[in-house]
Amino acid sequence: MLPLIERAAREVHMNDAERRVLLLANPAFGGKVKTTTNLNAALQILEPGEHAHEHRHRLSAIRLVLEGNTASTIVDGKHCAMKRGDLILTPSLTWHGHVNDGDERMVWLDGLDLPLALHDLGIVSFQPGPAGPVADPMPSDNVFTQGGILPQGETSARHYSPLLRYSWESTLQTFESTTAAADGSKLLRYTNPLTGGAVMPTIDCYALELQANSETVARRTTHNTIVAVLEGEGQTQIGSELIRWQRNDIFTIPHWNWASHQAKGTGARLFMMTDREVLARLGYLVEEVQDRQV
Repeated sequence: MLPLIERAAREVHMNDAERRVLLLANPAFGGKVKTTTNLNAALQILEPGEHAHEHRHRLSAIRLVLEGNTASTIVDGKHCAMKRGDLILTPSLTWHGHVNDGDERMVWLDGLDLPLALHDLGIVSFQPGPAGPVADPMPSDNVFTQGGILPQGETSARHYSPLLRYSWESTLQTFESTTAAADGSKLLRYTNPLTGGAVMPTIDCYALELQANSETVARRTTHNTIVAVLEGEGQTQIGSELIRWQRNDIFTIPHWNWASHQAKGTGARLFMMTDREVLARLGYLVEEVQDRQV
């Protein structure tokens, strides 16, 4: 994707575009803006000194930083630093914009529930900036970062997590404190601190750490997954297809395919965006683990 990123940065100016993105459209969907059945992924590029102006839309979205450490996302007035590996939420109908005040290019993965909203439900709406007033300002992320401690008076009235920035540093610390499964892997879920559930109703995110040269147990499920490689290299067996990957690669795991992962070298860490919560709420979620003895 590097040649396309370079071309987009050179040919698309922020004065002429709402956002500078490379859409990751899956040809299996006949030209529709879909990466998986219910999710869409794109790469967004923001050059030093650039500003992507505020807007809002019905879609729920995430930003996973792949390159750079100098930008920030402003969500309903809350500033969220963007450093490599960080997960940033921009929930449905929140005003959000991006600014890069540093001297390095920023590239991040945009993940949205566009296919679900547009092609299945027909409820997409878009409103350009400038940002309007925020009736119910969100508290600082700092009040939600101490495990087991929550401010009194905060409720779960919002349908999304009030914690908008999940730092990669905190994720790495959690990996260090987590006991590995029998296959050597460690799976973390990004959660709403008020409910313990998914960060948003339509997007459910995970981080997976893989032990070097150890294949994970194969699993299949009715939900779909978009995977971004944050660290390391390795391979993933999806049904009969073997995908080899390295840092910053992006691939998908379509629903109901047996999938297992294996890291090379010193291990690997993957980010996973899924529509698992959608399937769970509809009663359509099925998850199976393959019996290796069969």
